[in-house]
Amino acid sequence: MTSFILELGALSNLNGSRLGVVLGVYGTLTSAGNFQVLDVMFPTVSPSSPLPVALESGEPYYVLLVCGLRFDTEEGKNAEVQILRHHLLNWLLGNYGGREEQEKVARIVRVIIAGNSVMAKKPGGRNCFSQVAKYLSKKMIHPSVEAASSLDIFLKQLANYIPVDLMPGETDPTNNLLPQQALHSCMFRKACRLPNFNRVTNPYCVSICGITFLGTSGQNIDDLSKHSVTSDRILVMLNTLKWGHLCPTMPDTLVWLQGIGRAPVGSDGVAAALCSLITDI
Repeated sequence: MTSFILELGALSNLNGSRLGVVLGVYGTLTSAGNFQVLDVMFPTVSPSSPLPVALESGEPYYVLLVCGLRFDTEEGKNAEVQILRHHLLNWLLGNYGGREEQEKVARIVRVIIAGNSVMAKKPGGRNCFSQVAKYLSKKMIHPSVEAASSLDIFLKQLANYIPVDLMPGETDPTNNLLPQQALHSCMFRKACRLPNFNRVTNPYCVSICGITFLGTSGQNIDDLSKHSVTSDRILVMLNTLKWGHLCPTMPDTLVWLQGIGRAPVGSDGVAAALCSLITDI
């Protein structure tokens, strides 16, 4: 086995690359025994499916991405978020705006809620469900139950009129390891009765109107941003497409469930739409 010292020089396409990224290098061997890199190549992903033909009407349709509904254990103390949720629901139900605005809202074909809907966990901290001793909480109704019930009512009102996909996130009551499993149906006794309501995983891949969407609740981008020279999260997301890897920092700094297999980006073609949401909490 032969080893070389790589002379990278000023290669701009290496900017922002992280450990875990698979790449190839092209160059020449110098007289000093070093390998001078002339170019860096990343895996070529399979092409995405062709986009569907536009409808004869020419009117666009929309997918709404939402995150951070933040139904909390102390609902009464978070009036600002409550007001924003109220405005969001009424806007989606067509109660706000003029005729043109309402016609645009009517063309929203799917709402994807990308995590952090229930503040069951403090980000980076302990699970709020387990902060009270069991012998003290046997006859107590935990405030998080009320928060989940409020979310259930909100989702029922929304799913009555529009398809809703609910993804888990960092603060939601589900497993911490990625991929996160869908939130349990026992939390949504009202919403689960509606065919428009779907509990989905994180990451989540779906085809809507012939367009493939691949999204996360933002943990992968959040972790990549902590170890990147750029603070531009859009650029970080674009890099995951260039690298052909949705979560290159796993399992070093991003915990991933063992035995799940390879990351979904680059396995069966690149998604036509990549989304990743995260909110500051």
